[in-house]
Amino acid sequence: MRILQLRFKNLNSLAGEWLIDFTHPAFTADGLFAITGPTGAGKTTILDAICLALYGRTPRLNRVTKGMNEIMSRQCGECFAEVTFETQSGQYCCHWSQHRARKKPDGDLQAPKHEISDAKTQTLLESKLKLVAEQIEKLTGMDYDRFTRSMLLAQGGFAAFLQAAPDERAPILEQITGTGIYSQISVRVHEYRTEQRKKLEQLQSGLAGMQMLSPEKEMQLKEALDEKTAQDALCGKQRQQKQQAMQWLEGQTLLRQELNQLEADQKQLETERKAFLPQQQQLDTALRAIELSAPYAELKAKRLSLQENHAQLAACHTELPGCTTAMQQAGKAFTAAEEHYNAVKSEQHTQLSLLRSVRELDVQIAAKTTPAEELRRSVKEQSKVIAEQQQNQQRNAALLRQKISESEALSIQLESMKADEKLTTELTGLRSRFQQMQELTGQIHAKQQAVKQATSTLADDQHQWRQACEQQEIAGKKRQQDEQLVAQQQVALNHCLGEQTLSEWRHHHTALIQMQNRTESALNAAESLSLTQKKRDDQLQRDAVLMQDISVAEATLSEYQAHQLQLEKEAGYLETQLTLIRRIEDLEQARQQLCDGEPCPLCGSETHPYAQGNIPVADDTQQQLEQLRQRLATQRQAVSDLRVHLAGFNKEREQIASRQTEYTAVIQETREQLAGYYRESGIEPAEEEHCLQQLEQHLQSVQQQQMSVLRRVNQAEEAEQTLMNLRQALETTKHEALNHAQTVQTLLLKQSTSAETLERLQRETAKLQEQQQQVLQLLQTELDVYGVAQVTPENLSIIDAELTQRSQRWQEQHAQYSALRQEIAGLELQVQHQKAQLKHDESGLSGQQNKLAEMERVLAALRQQRNELFGDKDADQEELRLHQMAETAEKRLEEQRQLSALAGQTLNQLQEKISDLKRTQDTQQTELAHMEQDLIVQLAHWQFEDEVQYLDACLSGDARQRLMQQSQALAEQYTRLNTLLYEKRQLLETEEKKQLTSESPEMLKKAEALLASQQQQFQQEIGGIRQQLLDNDKLRQQQQTQITAIEGQQRECQRWDTLHELIGSADGKKFRNFAQGLTFEMMIGHANLQLQKMTDRYLLIHDPLNPLELSVIDNYQAGEVRSAKNLSGGESFIVSLALALGLSGMASHNVRVDSLFLDEGFGTLDEDALDTALETLAGLQQEGKLIGVISHIAALKDRISTRIMVSPGNGGKSTISGAGCRSQS
Repeated sequence: MRILQLRFKNLNSLAGEWLIDFTHPAFTADGLFAITGPTGAGKTTILDAICLALYGRTPRLNRVTKGMNEIMSRQCGECFAEVTFETQSGQYCCHWSQHRARKKPDGDLQAPKHEISDAKTQTLLESKLKLVAEQIEKLTGMDYDRFTRSMLLAQGGFAAFLQAAPDERAPILEQITGTGIYSQISVRVHEYRTEQRKKLEQLQSGLAGMQMLSPEKEMQLKEALDEKTAQDALCGKQRQQKQQAMQWLEGQTLLRQELNQLEADQKQLETERKAFLPQQQQLDTALRAIELSAPYAELKAKRLSLQENHAQLAACHTELPGCTTAMQQAGKAFTAAEEHYNAVKSEQHTQLSLLRSVRELDVQIAAKTTPAEELRRSVKEQSKVIAEQQQNQQRNAALLRQKISESEALSIQLESMKADEKLTTELTGLRSRFQQMQELTGQIHAKQQAVKQATSTLADDQHQWRQACEQQEIAGKKRQQDEQLVAQQQVALNHCLGEQTLSEWRHHHTALIQMQNRTESALNAAESLSLTQKKRDDQLQRDAVLMQDISVAEATLSEYQAHQLQLEKEAGYLETQLTLIRRIEDLEQARQQLCDGEPCPLCGSETHPYAQGNIPVADDTQQQLEQLRQRLATQRQAVSDLRVHLAGFNKEREQIASRQTEYTAVIQETREQLAGYYRESGIEPAEEEHCLQQLEQHLQSVQQQQMSVLRRVNQAEEAEQTLMNLRQALETTKHEALNHAQTVQTLLLKQSTSAETLERLQRETAKLQEQQQQVLQLLQTELDVYGVAQVTPENLSIIDAELTQRSQRWQEQHAQYSALRQEIAGLELQVQHQKAQLKHDESGLSGQQNKLAEMERVLAALRQQRNELFGDKDADQEELRLHQMAETAEKRLEEQRQLSALAGQTLNQLQEKISDLKRTQDTQQTELAHMEQDLIVQLAHWQFEDEVQYLDACLSGDARQRLMQQSQALAEQYTRLNTLLYEKRQLLETEEKKQLTSESPEMLKKAEALLASQQQQFQQEIGGIRQQLLDNDKLRQQQQTQITAIEGQQRECQRWDTLHELIGSADGKKFRNFAQGLTFEMMIGHANLQLQKMTDRYLLIHDPLNPLELSVIDNYQAGEVRSAKNLSGGESFIVSLALALGLSGMASHNVRVDSLFLDEGFGTLDEDALDTALETLAGLQQEGKLIGVISHIAALKDRISTRIMVSPGNGGKSTISGAGCRSQS
């Protein structure tokens, strides 16, 4: 992965938008660049921008969310980071951004956005936050942690790692290498093993608390249940017979009471009918009079209408003279209004032409007035500006003369100092040689000290090598002894296992446990088969009892239905009678038109019983019908209840049939299960009654075999565990022997290296002394030009200070002279420009004054013409006044026109009404005469002598309705009583024939209560026994399930105990230390490869007995092994850098890392170490890498030519400059 370009905006102190192009030739040519600047300027922010663009977070900020953004620059409303990178699959652009509401600095933070796209085609690949991170990891092969360990390396973590104690290195190593998961696995194994042990203890305690019934007690309960069930069925049947007999006796008593009451009601009805005969005759006469009510009502209405017509005609004749006078006055008023309107319109037309001329003059005056005012203000302002320009010109001319005088004096001084001019360009080179001379002197002294140290180291290495050879021989003998013990233990294990393996014995044990479980299941199935057969027989007995109950209920239902049908017929008869009575009441008008001997227009009958008012009343019939409906509802409820009981019996039979099917299926399934067990076990099946005994014997045999195999497996596992321990001890011995061999080789290498080091140091010392003499001669030649007599290493600092002071003094004088020349040129140009501008402004002012005088003359002429034509009056107001006068006259004319038309219309309507009333009066008089003649004929037909006798026979509606209701009630009651007497006598005769019992009701009640008490006691006892058996069955199943669960949990605990012994611990150290020791060893191997590129002095090793202890072999001190905590600052940085580069190689795995950034740490290095580190990093260019170094030390400026400089400015904001850097703001 290579970073190609970085673009960001408003991050920390780097406000504004910035672009860094890493494809610039300066980066590709050197392969090494520096990011420099003062502390706090914003160097690390550049690396933060790369992390932010790729992963949405930085090493200093875990996450940037909607609730918190600490990286956005202050007083800014938005920020973003965008990086373009290249992998083997192509080039991609990743963009992260966040802004505040409306992009205002005080707005609320909005949710960040993150997206990735193809850099060449601009195709968006993903825009969801979570999916963008997954896409980046897929394209680069690195998540955030791996990226910060392979491409962005912070030195602080490795420095802390080097200085920490062994126990403190574990968490630091976890943080650097990301191996914290091993500690979590170790703790989780310990926790899970504890949880499994607790589960096993809970299961075992639960099994101990289960107490089941003994087989004898269970058999006694089953026998008692069968006995109580039979007694309950017999008692229920006897109780039902007693209840039916009691109901039969109560029904006969009720029927006899109802018959006596009906006979008394019949006698009372005959008395009431005789007393009602006079009222019946009056009702018949009133019904005949009703037939004439319609013709008589029409006659009365016609007489009233004729009287109203006479009154309206008289009123119209009274209104006629007033309407005529109003018509004449309205015509005169309309003529006057029309003449006024014509006069006003003529005046308005005359004034409009004058108003148009006045408006044209007003427009011209307004158009001339505004430009004149603006021109007057412009002339005044221009005069003021010209006066100010004259004053400025005079001041600038005086200042120009003063600056020219100062410049001439300064030029003379510079001429006298011309010899120091070359120092401005050559002083940097001279200082570089001064520094080189000092460095050579220090290096010569260091090399001389190193030669002495190397001589001593070589002697120590030879002594250590001889001691290591002796320890190697001892470790070889210990290894042979451990191998013999392992062989002996293997023979013992093979003897215990015999011809089978431990896995086969475990499989055999598992098969026996499965056989035991199947046998127990078969035993439970056999017990279940016996119980199911018993339940099926009980259900068959209950079904026979239900069939008898259903026969009795069906017979009773037939009787109830017959009685219900009879009641429904009576109700239908009464409803028909009630309907006829109400029809008679509704045909009152038609009855009045019936005549004796003439057929009825509805039914054709010549006899009319209700024509004389003898109308039946519906009240009694309605009351009888309601009573009958109540009895019918009671009978229907009884039928419904009986049907419910019958449906319950049938439902219970259906349930019994369903249970029989289920029992049969269960029995068949159980038998098939037992047959399958016998087939799988290879046992000859016995008879069903002997099946239980056979299964119990087989179960005991299987349990004995299982215990025997279990003992063998346990013995083999113990032997295998001992063998495993011996093998682990052998591996430890082998590892120790290998370490001793490595130590011998390492010491031998150190001995050779020490000799080579001594020879190399002697050569380097001579070479450095020769270089020092050459540099000193070159410096003397260069400083002769500046008058320096003699150059020695001791007076270099004095010469440097003197030359620096001379160079600064010449630069200050030269800068002052340049500034004066620039000021003089500027003043000369300004004076010339002011003269030209003053001349131009005076010419323009004269032209504007002439133009203003002409405009004022034209305005005066226009105002005089308008005053002569219209004075000072307003044209708009005058036009409005004329328009309002015309509108008022027009409205008055329209009002008079409407009043004249309304008066004429009123007169015409009144005349037409008078004519219509006269014609209507003649027609009504003729019709009235015909109607009076027809009424006389109708009175004679209905047996009335005249109109007075007819009016006396008429009754009011309430009186007639009351008599009709009384007549109808008597008729309905008569019919109802006869019908009920017949039905009750027939029903009593039928009940007496049944002869269900000869006992008295009191005896039946006592017997039924005794049976009910006995049956309740039986049912309670049956429920208690059934519950005990059901609880015992459930407990048996729970016990078997608990045993199976305990066995499975024991196997699970054994698995976790083995795993816990290997890697589990409460604090996670066991597995963490082992895994981190391997990781640390790998990291040291990678680090040594990088360390050899930087220096041949150091070699990193770790202690085999303490995996996290880091030591350093110092080849310059005869291969002495030193602790990493004793390294100096520069040595610590070299080792830390090697570890960081080694980790980069580990973290990247198969991903190619072509860009690498190092943050700080170079300030602790001396000149040689700094050169070595930079040469190593620059050498990575040959592998195609681009290395970026962040530091604030000034020495990097001379050693790294390509730099990105971060410069602080005002207000806490910084700027970026250098190769490939530019601002986008």
